Amino acid sequence: MPSLPCEEENASEEANEMASDHAALSTVDVALALQEIRQGNQALSHRMDIRTAEMNESISGLTGMLDGLTSCVTDVEDRIGAAEDQLADMSAELQKLIKDNTFLLDKVESLENYSRRNNIRIVNLREGCEGSDPVSFFANWLPNILGRDYFAKPLVIERAHRTLAPKPSAGEKPRAVLIRFLSYWNRENVLGIVANLTQANKSPILFEVGLQRLVDVVDKNR
Repeated sequence: MPSLPCEEENASEEANEMASDHAALSTVDVALALQEIRQGNQALSHRMDIRTAEMNESISGLTGMLDGLTSCVTDVEDRIGAAEDQLADMSAELQKLIKDNTFLLDKVESLENYSRRNNIRIVNLREGCEGSDPVSFFANWLPNILGRDYFAKPLVIERAHRTLAPKPSAGEKPRAVLIRFLSYWNRENVLGIVANLTQANKSPILFEVGLQRLVDVVDKNR
């Protein structure tokens, strides 16, 4: 049977209403989706802001630490530079002190040698034979033992004494005797006489030349 016009109109209206409802639902869904997207974007933006703030804070902390390290390195470099300058000054001062010390040592050695230029040393001479007046004893003993013919004038001895070592016991080696002549030429005269007699094998005492022109005169008839 053919459709009635009234029924067709009703069907058309229902279809229009359904399309209208579908369009309305689609618009709502889109609006909700957009709202969710906006909310998601806001949440993401908030999280990014938080993370960015945290990163900026960390970077600020690292920058502060780097500035502190740079300051420390600069301070250390300044101290090292100052220490190197002081070391250079100390090295120069040390070289000067070494030079001065060498000069003083040479001076002392020269003075010691000069102070000994009038001295002779007698070893192996019986302990105590000089008595209480060693100056007078050796002023007579040397001409007597070497020969008075060699001494036109009396010997002038400034001082004479045993070395400062402890007095030896019986049977031990006697201490050496140090004799200082008032005149250097007296000392040279005595040594020359002893040397000549030694070369001729006629010396009653042994002549030995030691370091720094120190002389040992050894008595063989003690």
